[in-house]
Amino acid sequence: MGLMVLTEQGKEEKETGNFGNGARDKRQSGQGTEIKQANVGIGTANPTSKLLVVDTTAGSGVYGYARRTTGTNYGVVGNADGSGATTNIGLYAAATLGTTNQALYIEASNPGAGANNWALYSASQAQSYFAGNVGIGTTSPGYTLTVSGTSWVTSGAWSGSDVRWKQNITSLQNSLDRVMQLKPVNFLWKNVTNMTFPNGTQIGFIAQDVEKVIPEVVTTDNNGYKGISYERITPVLTGAIQELKTNVVAIDVDKQKQIDALKAENEQLKAKNNELERRIAALENGGKR
Repeated sequence: MGLMVLTEQGKEEKETGNFGNGARDKRQSGQGTEIKQANVGIGTANPTSKLLVVDTTAGSGVYGYARRTTGTNYGVVGNADGSGATTNIGLYAAATLGTTNQALYIEASNPGAGANNWALYSASQAQSYFAGNVGIGTTSPGYTLTVSGTSWVTSGAWSGSDVRWKQNITSLQNSLDRVMQLKPVNFLWKNVTNMTFPNGTQIGFIAQDVEKVIPEVVTTDNNGYKGISYERITPVLTGAIQELKTNVVAIDVDKQKQIDALKAENEQLKAKNNELERRIAALENGGKR
């Protein structure tokens, strides 16, 4: 039995192809053809799913195109909503064995038309999961999330720090000395291919210099370039401030001791001076007799 393709208003255009396996029950409506209890194969006589498209030449196995001047256009729609299913996957994409494999390639055309152009848009607050590294502005992310450019966070970023995840906890030592060895600088970013740096004068540190002093805050990517975790410098700065405070307090205590000693010495000198004045007065009074 052929596949009946309907065009506008249910008009029968042609019958081509094979349904493949399964019963061949179809139902015609005013807008298309419903095929029930059958697998449809395009490019294959043995489809193993409701619709299996096999293209052995370079091109598109499935191409969805919708172009209306009103309403919403959907090039391809996938939906899975089985209430008893273990997992529902609305759209599954896989790419293997190529020089470059892109399971899902997304492009938003006409970017100059306005702000509402999205390559990927989630209309719900559902979670997103990525098993591999994610790159924004780069095709070679070396970390779980690699951003080539400037990121903007409206409510801050959090780092896991619960004591139940940690062991071998020790206090930082010599933080003030380490901070004093840091060399804060102004600089301009170079124009580097495939890297998006901000314009204008910047402030910061040189990773190679910081690595000599606080190696724990410096990392090296797969290409040998170094980066700094500025937030990890905060504990060292905190330790330096605490050490400075301790030093100031120690100096204050030492000065207070010196002041107290001088006061005691001054009181002793006052007592001796009073005693001398008393004796001199006594001698003067005795001479007058």
